[in-house]
Amino acid sequence: MRLPNTLAAAFLAVFLVACSGKGIDRKLETGKGADVYSASIAEASKDMTQEEAEAFNWAVSDLSLEILNQRYPNGTARSVIKGESGLVRDSASKRIAELEAVRPKYDAILEQIAKLTADDTRLEMERNFHGLQPTVHAAIRNDSRLQVSQLQWRASLYLDDQKTPVASSTIMDLYNNSNRGSSLFGEQGKIDAGGLPAGGTAKRAFRIGFVTGDANWTTLEIQNAKVRRVVLEPLPESVKDYGGRLYLEGAPYKELERWKNALATAEKLSKY
Repeated sequence: MRLPNTLAAAFLAVFLVACSGKGIDRKLETGKGADVYSASIAEASKDMTQEEAEAFNWAVSDLSLEILNQRYPNGTARSVIKGESGLVRDSASKRIAELEAVRPKYDAILEQIAKLTADDTRLEMERNFHGLQPTVHAAIRNDSRLQVSQLQWRASLYLDDQKTPVASSTIMDLYNNSNRGSSLFGEQGKIDAGGLPAGGTAKRAFRIGFVTGDANWTTLEIQNAKVRRVVLEPLPESVKDYGGRLYLEGAPYKELERWKNALATAEKLSKY
């Protein structure tokens, strides 16, 4: 039996809405330009949860509209999330395996860098025209197999029996210059070789804050402390060889972390 025209029209409208879906299952307009696409996203997002919206934003974060239309023509947000999470899982698993394969080389270098130590550290403060000048003195030891031309230390200052540092700074330690040079007006002097060789030691003094001194290292609390303990830790990514090359150049750690995070997200979103 045929339905009356008005009822048929109403039924057809309901049928079309059911077919197009709602929220994450609503079909998007990907092939009619950015404005139409944006409008379809706006309609779909009305019925999305915040979690679903965030999942979709993650899925399209590095896709142009052209690529989106090629991969998922007029697809739903759900299909985009599932598709992209699958692609990321495949790519991440492959790339993680490649990075893990080269990691042992850099793990070995890190073990050597950890053997760069600073002993007999102390903080001294002198006053000059610019005020108090905090200076860290230390005996540097290179018990590694590495030849070092320069590195940076993370200097942390602890007072008395406190467990948290009251001040910290990054300081540069350069071994490129020789101890003695030549004079333009005198005899040519012998230039001693620079560098911190494997097994070498060096007495160093590091001014904190350059000309004016770092006020964070000269507070009244610091001046009146009974014990001032300085800890120097090498920053691995800063250590260079005698050719000025970073020992950790090409290290996979940061990229590995990014891919592992991407894989974890993709696996979480694969439920869609």
